[in-house]
Amino acid sequence: MLMTLIKLRLRQMLSSLSSRGKRSQKGIGEAGMIILFFFAGISFLFLFGTMAFAMGIGFIPANLEWMYFGIMSIMMFMLCFIGTIFMAKQQMFEAKDNQTLLSMPIKPRDILLSRIISIGATNYFLALLIGLPFGIVYIILEGFSFAGAVFFILGLILIPLLALSLSMLFGWILAVVSGRMKYKNAVNLIISSAFLMAYFYFCFSWQNRLEGLVERGAEVADTLSKYLPPVYHFGKAAAEGNVLSFLIFAAFCVIPFIVAVIIISKNFIKIITTERGNTKVEYKGGEMKASSEFKALASIELKRLTSSPSYMLNGGTGLLFILMAAFFFLLRKGQMEEALAEFGSIGKYIGPTMIVGMLYMCSMNIISAGTISMEGKTLWQLKSLPIDPKSVLLSKLYPHIVVSLPIVVLACILLQFGIDDMSILGRILLILIPIAATFFNAVLGVRINLSHPKFDWINEAQAIKQGASPMLTMVLGMAMALISMFMLILNGIFSLLPMDAVLVVILVIYALATIILYRWLMTKGVLKFDRLQNDYS
Repeated sequence: MLMTLIKLRLRQMLSSLSSRGKRSQKGIGEAGMIILFFFAGISFLFLFGTMAFAMGIGFIPANLEWMYFGIMSIMMFMLCFIGTIFMAKQQMFEAKDNQTLLSMPIKPRDILLSRIISIGATNYFLALLIGLPFGIVYIILEGFSFAGAVFFILGLILIPLLALSLSMLFGWILAVVSGRMKYKNAVNLIISSAFLMAYFYFCFSWQNRLEGLVERGAEVADTLSKYLPPVYHFGKAAAEGNVLSFLIFAAFCVIPFIVAVIIISKNFIKIITTERGNTKVEYKGGEMKASSEFKALASIELKRLTSSPSYMLNGGTGLLFILMAAFFFLLRKGQMEEALAEFGSIGKYIGPTMIVGMLYMCSMNIISAGTISMEGKTLWQLKSLPIDPKSVLLSKLYPHIVVSLPIVVLACILLQFGIDDMSILGRILLILIPIAATFFNAVLGVRINLSHPKFDWINEAQAIKQGASPMLTMVLGMAMALISMFMLILNGIFSLLPMDAVLVVILVIYALATIILYRWLMTKGVLKFDRLQNDYS
């Protein structure tokens, strides 16, 4: 039975990356999905590979190879922990099929282990995104000894186990604590956002400390060996092939995992069967007022978004990046000016560079890409209501636009203070183009989700970030940003038009693309929505 549950979990994870049933023969197909995920994987490998190379040329000549692997292990652990802590909370302790499985002749131990293995598979995928480029870069720059290579590979197996053990324990704590809180969704959102921002701050701020780490190598080694021994000993094992260090590191990874499994397995049934009461709210409002069907639907969509930390975090990650990038630019303005100075006049490039960066980060905001999928198996309820399908589709755009626009505009205003030499028209376009991109990405997400919905999800995270729709929306949004970047680069090389004129062209392109997609939604999209129940019920 355990193998059956594991196969079922893994099959669900794989099927979430594609369409099912009749849809598997339509749309982008399996080959298209392979290309998309290959592109996404290469992007992440390139990102971490660039970081690995910068670290390698700093640490290896200074005989600090252990620090290279130590920082890699921290990045890997943090990514696995942050990536699965809320997955553990939802899939292990709050899964909708827990009660159903317990009512069947299935051992609770098998249910728990199948969930642990499925979450562990995600951890190993995340670990590979970091471990593979770091290993390749080290081979190019230095080369492994035989023992070092073996310990490095074993480390890629053990580090996710340590992260998984903490993810399970923290997921359990969050499930228990948040269940007793009045504003548990807000608390979960704040915690998850803080974790994510802390991780990316760590990843992108270490470069400023690289020189200091090299100069204080002995001091850092002493500190890590005292306070973070797994990090220090993994670095020593991979860099020097030190057997004793590897055994110490392995103990720090395996023992917590075994303890976590034992603790949770003994309390698993109690955890998932405990009924936690909800706060009773007494209605204190006055006379109820009727609103238009669009306002009613839009209110439901916005409440669905704001009441779900998983929805907000997975769909609105780009918004976090937008705010972080705006503040980071204000703090690191001088460094960016130095980098752009190599291309000529600073004032000529810094504004367009900010706009392209905003376009890329707006493409990572995929709130609308899961709005159709979020209806799940209750789509028939929405379709049975006497409402205009146009109002339904418009309401699906509403949360993306309402939540995104204030953050995008705020970031654009902050960027204005960091740009000294830019025309009035350029400053206006710095606000208008990201706004246009926000509307474009909102309409694009609903349009693609209509063609590639995912209704067979178990938890909301699967509907929002898995499947063809979120990936396609993000990739096509990035493609638009890439086109804009090439237009600006070519114009900078050949000086065909004033830079502001190129920015106006980019604004027009986004506006026209949005109008075309919107007209499709209001015509063919309505017909496609009417047919959804027959195809996917």
